[in-house]
Amino acid sequence: MPPYARVRGDTYHVRGSPSSLAFVAGDTVYLVDPGHGGGKIKSITRLLRDLGATQAVAIITHYHSDHLEAVARRPSLYSRVVASSRDKPGVEDPLIRVAMTFGYPVHPDSPFLPFKAPPVRVDEAINPGESVGPLRTLPLPGHTPGQIGVITPDRVLYAADAVFGQMVLQRYPLPYHLDPCTALESLERIRMEDWDVLVPGHGPVLQREEALRLVEENEEAVRRLLEKVKELAARGATSEEITRTLVAGRAPESPGMYMLLEQTVRGSLSCLARQGLVEPSAGQEGLIWRRAEQG
Repeated sequence: MPPYARVRGDTYHVRGSPSSLAFVAGDTVYLVDPGHGGGKIKSITRLLRDLGATQAVAIITHYHSDHLEAVARRPSLYSRVVASSRDKPGVEDPLIRVAMTFGYPVHPDSPFLPFKAPPVRVDEAINPGESVGPLRTLPLPGHTPGQIGVITPDRVLYAADAVFGQMVLQRYPLPYHLDPCTALESLERIRMEDWDVLVPGHGPVLQREEALRLVEENEEAVRRLLEKVKELAARGATSEEITRTLVAGRAPESPGMYMLLEQTVRGSLSCLARQGLVEPSAGQEGLIWRRAEQG
């Protein structure tokens, strides 16, 4: 059984977590988020061979290592690498990538990081909404500042990590977004776009009706997160105290995972502050967040 399957028309899905999406245009294959690991590299190599591709273009939706490590390990597979201009620095520089993702200036090779990847040279930086060959990109920031989705001519949307599958939502106590408020706007943008099939970065391929239910579940998860953070901040708390409360009884799998959860809480506090709902003050206990006077 091949490690890939046709979704519809010239669009293919390469299994894994994250998933990869491929679109065939003549002898060129556009590969969205090649992913990570030796197994994924083998799957993509077989796909390119089976489809008779003479060149492949990698489109990286955002700078997280698990979505681009396969490009870093086998750059010779790709004639061109494309990423959004906003996320390009994190794609090319692992130090920026780690600092933005985890909120800590740790070394990119630190053993407690869940995913690692060397630098990836970006040949073409685009603005979200621009096209890459026959593919149209869609701005989906929130998970990262410059995340993009990709829509193929077969009306298949690769939503990257703007949409998480049900298993991810159930497994992790908080959905990771650097800016949860902006992530909600991206979910609404997905709802309004014209597509028939949705492929999450981590989750199964879904037809539109079922996919829209998953989009709603993601919206509910982000709103619950923001509401809980707001409630805890109203009493006066540091981001670390809020994180401990939210993950109580569901111990993270690793230090790196806990760092991701902390960054999610910080991002939530930041966007709630933009809305005038919470505000920080510096004290002996650290940076204390409280309900804003007008909130």
